[in-house]
Amino acid sequence: MTTLARHVLLADLAAAGVTDLVAEYPSDQFARPEPAVEVLASPAKQSAPVAAPAVADFDALKARSGMSSPVQKPTAPVAKPVEDAFDAAACLHFTPGKSAAVLVLTVTGNALVWPAANTAEGRLLARMAQATGVDFDSCAKLIVRETHGGGSYTSAQLAALSVQAQKYLTDASLRAGLVFGQVGLSAITGSATPLSAARGAGVEVAGVRLYATYQPAALLEQPLLKAAVWREALSFCQTFSTL
Repeated sequence: MTTLARHVLLADLAAAGVTDLVAEYPSDQFARPEPAVEVLASPAKQSAPVAAPAVADFDALKARSGMSSPVQKPTAPVAKPVEDAFDAAACLHFTPGKSAAVLVLTVTGNALVWPAANTAEGRLLARMAQATGVDFDSCAKLIVRETHGGGSYTSAQLAALSVQAQKYLTDASLRAGLVFGQVGLSAITGSATPLSAARGAGVEVAGVRLYATYQPAALLEQPLLKAAVWREALSFCQTFSTL
């Protein structure tokens, strides 16, 4: 019953002389819950928009309610690091020589052989040997196969190459060497040693004084580099002559 209806009823009872009911039942006892129909008829309040629940919220609700999470798709197996399958011995080939000097050359491809005499690189190396007076045939030879473009070996791979290469140098009792190319030098030192670090005075690795210069292929493409190679070859010759 609404407040207005209650007051109308009390007024009618009082006008009819029914005062005892009015005194026995005070006006506050006539208060009753508002009819549900009136609540439903009242204007609905506009509620604030509710943000869409995040995926993490659904996962939390599922965990609390005991529901299982959606089945995850199987992920592809992770490939093992390249260094796990890297075989340093397969990237090096050593040929002993009569002298205590070694020539280190980097090659590409599967053939770990010294350039043939009838190739452009072979003829260039023969002329270098003739000009310096060094018997390249009597020198030991270490061939390094470049299996990664630009010599981009990982530190673990370079370390593996270095261990194997230095074993060859130590077992052969070598004392001096001429290294052609960045990859061959890094394979022996075990780090990305720049050519400039081993030019002039050279660097000593496993008791071997190494002098580094450009690869024959680089000289064929850029003949202006031959002057620098000549200077580095002379430094090698000075050490080679004392062996």
